[in-house]
Amino acid sequence: MFKFNILRLFVLANTLLVGISITHAEDNWSSHYTIPNPTQKNVQLLQADLIKKGESDYYDNLGKTYIGQMNTNTDDALFLSFLILLAVAPLPFGAVHLLSQAFFAVIIFTLMVIWCGSQLFLKSSGAVSLIRLWPETLCCVLLMCWMGLQLLPFPPLLDIHPLWLETQEILGSHLEESSFTPARGEVINSTLRIGMYIAVFWLALQFGREKNRAHLLYKTLIISGFAYAVYGLVIHLSGYQEVLWVDRSSTSTALSATLINRNNYATLVSLQLLCAVGLYQATLLHSFDNPRFGRDKVRHIMQKAFTEGAIQLTCIVILASALLLTLSRAGITCGLIGLCYLVYSLNLARIRKGWLAKLLSLTLPAALVVIVLFSGEAWQQRLLGTDIENEGRFIMYQQAWQVVQKSPLTGYGAGSFPRIFPMFADETTAAWDKVHNDWLETIFDLGWPVGVIWITAFAGLAIRCLAGFLRRKRDRVYSTVGFCSSIVVGLHSFFDFSLQIPAVAITFSAILGVGVSQSWHSKPSNSTGNNELVSQEA
Repeated sequence: MFKFNILRLFVLANTLLVGISITHAEDNWSSHYTIPNPTQKNVQLLQADLIKKGESDYYDNLGKTYIGQMNTNTDDALFLSFLILLAVAPLPFGAVHLLSQAFFAVIIFTLMVIWCGSQLFLKSSGAVSLIRLWPETLCCVLLMCWMGLQLLPFPPLLDIHPLWLETQEILGSHLEESSFTPARGEVINSTLRIGMYIAVFWLALQFGREKNRAHLLYKTLIISGFAYAVYGLVIHLSGYQEVLWVDRSSTSTALSATLINRNNYATLVSLQLLCAVGLYQATLLHSFDNPRFGRDKVRHIMQKAFTEGAIQLTCIVILASALLLTLSRAGITCGLIGLCYLVYSLNLARIRKGWLAKLLSLTLPAALVVIVLFSGEAWQQRLLGTDIENEGRFIMYQQAWQVVQKSPLTGYGAGSFPRIFPMFADETTAAWDKVHNDWLETIFDLGWPVGVIWITAFAGLAIRCLAGFLRRKRDRVYSTVGFCSSIVVGLHSFFDFSLQIPAVAITFSAILGVGVSQSWHSKPSNSTGNNELVSQEA
């Protein structure tokens, strides 16, 4: 009996020990592996978040978050102002009047000063450095220095200027206090305009580094160009002979929208048309990259091309019709050359394979052929009826070239052609105030050395756009449009003076700036870099 009681006590003791160990194990497991209550869970998440932020240097950059956000807001405000300026530039007759030019110059220089100040104050690292464009920058600096020198009384230059040499012979005394050029005011105006174009290019170069902003800039040019083209078509088809409030019945009845000269408007609308065609081609290319298959992919591509792309196609048709109704022989020809190169460069059949790509690649060429057949008859008649021997432009070229030979090194002063050339003109060209050849007039004003430097800067930027098209695999549309715009402007400048119209030069500078900016491989933009801390905090 006693043994039985001892056995029962032993079993009971073992049971108690096992129960205690199991209870202790359960408590230990629950404390480590069970889901804690909400309070403990929040504390643990907060501790993990603090550890993660400490390892990522969050607290070192904590005070910089607001500055980055402020930089983004400043850039957005400046970019919006820049877009508004580009949209309204063609409105007051292409900004040909000095008051309009001064107004635009003040705004452009103000935007540039604010932008530079924001970059210095906020220490942003996303700006494009001048070192990347050092050859073109050097050319611009030399140009500005030369035009500044033309305003100063510099006796060595007076001794080689043909007009001052003749004046000294007549007066019998040496001139010492006069500036280099007799047209001092024209040099000041030219310096202001060229500085404004450089500032527009610089701002477009900076803003265009971000793809979304480059796309928005192109859309702004397209929409504003569409509005001006519709206005021009309404005025032209209704038979009104006024542009805004100015009667132009004595000059031409061709379409010129808000500009006076149809040739200048042909260049402007060609640039806007290139932007529209480029974005439409980019939309088609992007639709082929969709991961869908079969009929679903075909339906998606057709929707992008003709349903969602209907607005873009409408803009293209209106802009192309406005171009052809300008009846500008050289303007339309150069515009079509640039357009054909753009369509060929971004042709779907060359970049994408398949029957659908080949079919859609014919969309734009077919539309352009139809537009030319219906709206280009008058242009074809003018082009075929050109009499080269009696063309006034070629007579002007010969006389201007002879005048250039009298002062080939120094020229006669920036913008001085309207003041200087009448002294050498005959009765057939005395009333002409333009050479109708921007490159020849550049040599006339600046002389061969500085004139070639300025043209080299222009060619260098165009070559950068071409290199971007050849180098980049995506977003190449911006560099391609920039290069094609250079083709249009460069060719038409042999026959007209479109680059002397501020609206045309501003639009071209913006397109060229975006093209050069997008010619490099993509990098984080200003806004992306500035918002990095904000995204980390979120």
